[in-house]
Amino acid sequence: MDLQTYKTHFQQNDAFSNAMGICVADISTSHAEVVLDMTDAHRNYMGMLHGGVIFTMADIAAGLCVAANGIHCVTLNSSINYLQSAHQGKITARAEIARRGRRVSVCDVRVTSDDDILLATVSFTMYSSGKEIEF
Repeated sequence: MDLQTYKTHFQQNDAFSNAMGICVADISTSHAEVVLDMTDAHRNYMGMLHGGVIFTMADIAAGLCVAANGIHCVTLNSSINYLQSAHQGKITARAEIARRGRRVSVCDVRVTSDDDILLATVSFTMYSSGKEIEF
């Protein structure tokens, strides 16, 4: 699969990512990176980055990473550890394959602020459907 085409297709067709302001920065068959410029719309009532935004970024990065082999996948399970809050700036979620299986893969994600503060660590177990991604 051509990863540049995959990246462009995802960015143009994933309405939720677009609505959230999440952009694909990098993708390969072993890692993926998504970024977000935090706005007031991403804040919780306490003024900090909403935990759901952090989780969403991690989920998107993990899904892109696992599906970079050209096969659709879905999340089976995940576990998140919130470590620090963010109040502004660019947020990055970097996913790395821990294990790629024929149907089940594990992906680890680190979410950081623009000053490289670790905001969260997330582990995903993903199921590959066997259905090829088509453009």
